[in-house]
Amino acid sequence: MKIVIFGLTISSSWGNGHATLWRGLCKALIRMGHTIVFYERDVPYYADMRDLDEIPGGRLKLYGEWDNIRTHACADVADADVVIITSYCPDSLAAT
Repeated sequence: MKIVIFGLTISSSWGNGHATLWRGLCKALIRMGHTIVFYERDVPYYADMRDLDEIPGGRLKLYGEWDNIRTHACADVADADVVIITSYCPDSLAAT
């Protein structure tokens, strides 16, 4: 199953509990054979404290502006089995 996630952050555990929960869930899902693609806006306050550069066995898509990844995101969504848009996702409306 392909799962595409638009989230606040998985790359930085600094100052939030989102990253550690997503890391554990993604690791377990990948171990079960699922494909994970996580879209995260590359914001300075998380970039400066980033402690994860890639999702082992999955794909981390860092982006600066929504318009720069819209085409890739739409392609991932088109062939996804599940799409998740998390709370506090800066581009939740656009991703929807």
